[in-house]
Amino acid sequence: MATRRAGDPRIHPGWWTLILVAVIIGITTLTTVFFLGAWKSSVPITLTSDRAGLVMETGAKVKLRGVQVGTVAQVSGGTEPVLTLQIDPDQIRYIPANIRARIRALPPAPGRTPRPKRPWSTERRALLAAEFLASDQAEELSDLQAASRIADLIIDFGCDQDSGRPLRMSPAKVQNFMLGWLPRKVLLSVADQNAMPHAVDAWIRWSGQKRGLADRAVGQTLDVLFDSMTTFSRIYRDPAEFGLNEKLVARLLPDSDLEALPRRAFAFPILEGKHGGVDLSKLDPADPSDRRLLLAADHDTRTGSPSAAGVGRHIDRHLALADRLWRGSPPALWDAAQRLLDTGEDRHMVLHALMDVLDAAGEGDVVARRHVE
Repeated sequence: MATRRAGDPRIHPGWWTLILVAVIIGITTLTTVFFLGAWKSSVPITLTSDRAGLVMETGAKVKLRGVQVGTVAQVSGGTEPVLTLQIDPDQIRYIPANIRARIRALPPAPGRTPRPKRPWSTERRALLAAEFLASDQAEELSDLQAASRIADLIIDFGCDQDSGRPLRMSPAKVQNFMLGWLPRKVLLSVADQNAMPHAVDAWIRWSGQKRGLADRAVGQTLDVLFDSMTTFSRIYRDPAEFGLNEKLVARLLPDSDLEALPRRAFAFPILEGKHGGVDLSKLDPADPSDRRLLLAADHDTRTGSPSAAGVGRHIDRHLALADRLWRGSPPALWDAAQRLLDTGEDRHMVLHALMDVLDAAGEGDVVARRHVE
């Protein structure tokens, strides 16, 4: 047995080296663990989304009013992303139960310019509408003319209100389209109102198939569509919901004929303001004498100054057309106006085209109907 001599160290220097290495490894490990928050408690929250972006990954920051309150722990779900969030327990009490999350992309790196989105031209929108109308889903629709007009509305809403994404039809977007945007922006005829749920249903199924969505995701959107129909019908039975002033609607609908609202608003777009010292808000568009003043104001507003176009034979022709549009006689007259407007024709040019037809037809609704059709 070896004996330790006086002055010899108690521990061999080799052991000191091993202890130093172990301490360094331990400190490094603890620093990494604390930095990653592995020992920090968190509250798991599951978030469902109709998209997760192209670069969403674990570790992404979760912020509330600009302050980080957690991180993304996991992203799964494929076409129906499910995000698992880890929220700081000290911050959870500041997050409302009904809060809505938003996925936002990071700004581009310095020196890099994001690629501009391809604009949706009129031709591109028309091609998309034609593709839908030729689909198996649209083949089931009985009124293809109404379906065409509704498809145009869906595309315009998606392009102009949803960052150029007309094919995207989420539950929230459908609800906003049906109960928010349509009643305040569009005057729908009764035919379009009746066709609306069927056309939107066909679009949801067609766009879902085109995007490769699961049946469950498409079904959830369809459920929201049909749940909104009761409110949609009520809104369109109440003209004040169109975003028009209630008094203006009352002047256009003294007979409460809601179906007449779009064509009467088309015939008399100027109902307020002053013209030649006359307060237009006091005029009655149902009164023939007041109609002349309203139509003269429409011409002066359009041209910018009074002119010979605002009197005489020209206004007489407009009066005859406005009377027919007011009465809806013949019904094909308003149908023809809508077809021309759908092609992008200017409103005044449409009025003149209809007046030319009436002049060629002569007097009588039967003769006029034949010429319009």
